[in-house]
Amino acid sequence: DGRQLRERKTVEVGDQFVDPENMNYIEIKPNSINEELRRGGAHTQPLDISNRTGEEILIKVDNQKIGSNYQRSLFDNFEVELRGNQQAAVEGRRSERPVLIVRAPREEIAAGGYYDKVKVSVFDPKTEEQLQTKTVDLAFVVGEDFNYAAKVQDLKVKRMGEEVLFSTTVLNQSDLHFAPQARIYLKQKEEIMETINLELPEEKEYILPEMSGLLTTQVQDIEAGEYKAEVTIFRSEEEITVKEFEVEIAPAEEE
Repeated sequence: DGRQLRERKTVEVGDQFVDPENMNYIEIKPNSINEELRRGGAHTQPLDISNRTGEEILIKVDNQKIGSNYQRSLFDNFEVELRGNQQAAVEGRRSERPVLIVRAPREEIAAGGYYDKVKVSVFDPKTEEQLQTKTVDLAFVVGEDFNYAAKVQDLKVKRMGEEVLFSTTVLNQSDLHFAPQARIYLKQKEEIMETINLELPEEKEYILPEMSGLLTTQVQDIEAGEYKAEVTIFRSEEEITVKEFEVEIAPAEEE
């Protein structure tokens, strides 16, 4: 009937058997690199790429830029070198250790953070089918006296049963990455009725420069009505920016 049969096999990991579609073929240590460098300084970091399976795999190590026009690209502004095998067959339970070398330029470079990724792709050595891709986040900071700035791009409020979901999108306009916190004062006739704190999700450590992130929280027992919402963005306890919105909170549906 023209349909193609795809063979499914089970891969052994330790004492467990795992479906290949849900498989973690490799482990990379470290899974992120965050360093401070002086101008002209260098950092050397081995990447330990371990084959977690009992079978041979093929790995390929590449640079991955965050964006084509990203002003704070590490690869565009620093000298970055990968030494060792960037493509290698790795036997079961064995490791490959390419070495990443990052050198900051000696000439004047704008203070702040510079970012990109190292990408590790896993292939089946027999079929050359790509099995998995993992990345290592790179963050390198030079200089001092950084400028922190941010823009509140929106505020969304949504009733979800007895709870109200608050979310705000924050653009990082700083020289380097940071983890903003947001505080919302809900006001009626200039009186503060509620104080609400929002944070990044657990899986997102920070927002890169020129990038946006979503801060959220869910709150119970907020009365329906119209409010003036004053959104203040903080870094630690330092106030970065403030913006006001008009919001309406819908009443909870009666059961």
